[in-house]
Parts: sequence; C-alpha cells; structure tokens
Amino acid sequence: MKKFSFPLDRVLVWRRLELEREQAALQRLLADRNALAVKETAMRAQRSDAERLISANRYVDAETVATLPDWQSYMKKAIAAAASAVVVAEQKAAAQQARFFEAKRRVGLLERLREKRLDGWEAELGREEEAFAAEAFLARSVGLRRRVNGVGDLDSRVGDVVRREAGL
Repeated sequence: MKKFSFPLDRVLVWRRLELEREQAALQRLLADRNALAVKETAMRAQRSDAERLISANRYVDAETVATLPDWQSYMKKAIAAAASAVVVAEQKAAAQQARFFEAKRRVGLLERLREKRLDGWEAELGREEEAFAAEAFLARSVGLRRRVNGVGDLDSRVGDVVRREAGL
C-alpha cells in the first residue's frame, strides 16, 4: 500500500502560519492596551497625589493657586484622552481576537479532516494486512496438505506412475 498522503498538507501548513501571525498580532495589541491602561492609571494617580499634596499644604504660593485650574483642566483632558485610547485599543484587540479565533477554527477543521483521512488510511492498511496474512496462511496450509496427501511431491508422484507401469 502506498504511504499516507494528505493533499491539503500545504494548506494546513499555511493556515498554521496564519494562526501564528494572528496570535502574534493579538498579543501585540493586548500589550499595547495594557501599556495604555497603565499610563492612564499612572496619570490618575499623579493627579490624585498632586491634589492631595496641595490640599495638605497650608502654605501654597500664588503661582500654584493661579495655575491650578489650568493644570486640573489639562490633567482631566489627558486622562480622558488616555481612557479613550484604552477603549480604542480594546476594540482593536477584540477585532483581532475574532480574527485569531477564526484562524484557529480553520486550522482545527483541516486537522480534523486530516485525522479522519489518516484513520481511514490506517483502517485500509489493516484490512490489506489482514487479507495478506489470510492469503499467506491459506497458501501455507494448502502446501502442507499437498505434501501430506502426496499431491505436492513430484518425485513421489513420478515414482507411483513408474511402479504402476512396471506392474509392481
């Protein structure tokens, strides 16, 4: 029997590479989202620390008091922008995750098809081996029976013919 061959092996290899690319892209996007979330959290902590420091300080100079509203407005906008960037990054990651799962599904389909074909090939191989073993067994048993009955031994058959002709 010929060796197992799956005609879609090249496609399966390509789909696996595609899955790896999609997974790498997803990991990159998740890392970006996490970095943006850390940045947003740091900005919130910085604003909170600065406001706590100003409120705890009894002596605040006039310049700090004058710039405080502008700084608070800036921090509010920066935190909102960071939060918005996190949301956009989460959306991109969700879209990439969908592409990743679709690629994973396609690889799984091809792998299951390959396994099904391999199982069929192995079953056919087993049937062929069984048939060969049965033929070998029959050939051996027929050969043994011929020898026991004298059918398979040419010398004894020739000897029998010669004896009959000679009248012995």
